Amino acid sequence: MPMFNPPRTGDFVKREIVEARGLTVTRAAEEMGVSRWTRSAFLNGRARLSEHLALRLEKAFGVRSTTLLRMPRAWDTAPARRRSQ
Repeated sequence: MPMFNPPRTGDFVKREIVEARGLTVTRAAEEMGVSRWTRSAFLNGRARLSEHLALRLEKAFGVRSTTLLRMPRAWDTAPARRRSQ
């Protein structure tokens, strides 16, 4: 079933991984092996999810990179889907 209001990938990761585990952005970045700036930019919507970052999320937290990489496409197509209804 298509999603009309899918979560933004950064919001999903922030809520379901970082906050759910009680991590700070700094601690999450350390576990992923990326800079705090990179992690913060992604979580706050200033940077898109790259394949590299998706793989680091998968390795650090077990969430499938392929699932994460499909989320931006759903986010991008949602406005068009809403307009077509």
